[in-house]
Amino acid sequence: TGSRCQFGPDECIGMSCPNGGVCHDLPGLGTTKCICRTGFTGPDCSQIVDPCFMDNPCKHGADCVPLQLGRFKCKCLPGWTGPTCSINIGLINCFFFSPLNILIKYSIINNDFLTLNHNNI
Repeated sequence: TGSRCQFGPDECIGMSCPNGGVCHDLPGLGTTKCICRTGFTGPDCSQIVDPCFMDNPCKHGADCVPLQLGRFKCKCLPGWTGPTCSINIGLINCFFFSPLNILIKYSIINNDFLTLNHNNI
């Protein structure tokens, strides 16, 4: 194409890149490349990225739960919060036996008394 035939045919005509991918013609190579939207991968953007598979984005021992479209959710351990469990909320668990031999548990978050359990901890 072109007034002097300087351009090859557009290889993206008839080519689809699903899941919101965009086709790019690679001039001179006679081929195309799909540029995938976040959350998708593969030569034609048909594979969903599992954000938990390669590098767990969740910190401090949290479980990573994959969601739709390459998103994830972290299940934080006690004492941690935030999207990737990186915020320390200062959880302290204290156990001791009272004079009556009753096991008591205190949970303290940021120096505030949170809970008191006895015997059935």
